[in-house]
Amino acid sequence: MSKQFKHLIFITAIGGAFELFDFAIFLHFSSYLAEVFFPPESGLGGMMSVLVIFAVSYVARPVGGVVFSHFGDKIGRRSLFIVSLICMTGATLGIALLPGWHAIGIAAPLLLAFFRIVQGMSFGGEVPAAYIFVAEHVDKRQRGLVTARICAGCEVGVIMGAVAGALLTTVLTHDEIVNWGWRIPFFAGCVLGVVGYELRKRTIETPVFIEMLKLVKKQRVPVLTLFLNYKKAMILGVGITAVTGAMSAVQLMLPVYLDVTPAFKMHITSAFWVTALFSLICTLMSLFIGQISDRWGRRFLVIVGTSLVIPVGFLAQYMLVQNIEGAIWFFVIGLSLTSSIVLCSFACAILELFPTEVRYSGLAVSYNLGFALFCGLGPMVQNKLLQLTDMAPFYILTTGAFITLIAALSVSPKHKESLITIK
Repeated sequence: MSKQFKHLIFITAIGGAFELFDFAIFLHFSSYLAEVFFPPESGLGGMMSVLVIFAVSYVARPVGGVVFSHFGDKIGRRSLFIVSLICMTGATLGIALLPGWHAIGIAAPLLLAFFRIVQGMSFGGEVPAAYIFVAEHVDKRQRGLVTARICAGCEVGVIMGAVAGALLTTVLTHDEIVNWGWRIPFFAGCVLGVVGYELRKRTIETPVFIEMLKLVKKQRVPVLTLFLNYKKAMILGVGITAVTGAMSAVQLMLPVYLDVTPAFKMHITSAFWVTALFSLICTLMSLFIGQISDRWGRRFLVIVGTSLVIPVGFLAQYMLVQNIEGAIWFFVIGLSLTSSIVLCSFACAILELFPTEVRYSGLAVSYNLGFALFCGLGPMVQNKLLQLTDMAPFYILTTGAFITLIAALSVSPKHKESLITIK
């Protein structure tokens, strides 16, 4: 792999990290945002209202995926790759500057929801574009390797968000964070977005897309072609995404879950560090999982990883609920190791289901629908289930795991095929 291409992967991955940082800090700071935008006197349920806005932003992701992928399949990957980052940065700045309930009343949560929808649409175009962008720059022997690097970049974004939470809750009091401290990570996200833009504007269009333009006629409406001719592949793509979406919901909710659940009552700062460790392990795993997937195939690793997530998830959650010594470490290490096998393989497995002329659309719709259903709704469902059982995260994770297992068993391995030849 050339030095120039390694630089391209870095630029792509770091852009994904910046976008996921912007997206993740909303949930990491959800308990504080609830006090700012939904105080008791508003008459609205604070935490649940924030989680509803979080869910709405995930519903917006498929919409963004459709819009961005339509143009990405028509005019190229590079331009939409940059536009999505600009939109995410602008929306993050909007949140950072937004007055709270006490200043502008009901307009505050409404504007918060609007900016989150813009973030959701941007993210819906960004991450699939990143996976497509690097996959179409390499041959089949390195496809898993480079897409796993994008996964690592996204996990770095979660780490950055968790570290930001840990540092702020260490140096600031609860009231200081509610009054002004919560804005700091959003402003930081804007700065990162500007850096990402400066890096990305130097990238070039993918060779596979350029070759496709020579060989086939571009689709007038790629998304329409997708829904008419590739429904089965799209449904399988949503299924393959299920367990990753469910795990992301559990992971992003971990600081709040450990802080507010009576059985644990871990200090919020410690909970942030635990979340950072979870993502760090996933990042390190990506360094070699991608190479393994290039040899054994994405389908194989998705099946193996999902099969391990169910028993490990049950044991980890049971130990945590029973307050067994060392349970939190088994929960974090066990689940991060097993889920990262799927996390580093699933996106590449999905993009291999579609031909070049609808690949961006296929991955964007499948990926974002899966996350809308299992990650967007996950925190809300988990918050409700926690009123009934401390095992709530396991039930969410298991539901996603069974769906992914069925979907993965239904596809054929394509890791040995060139992307330009996939029909």
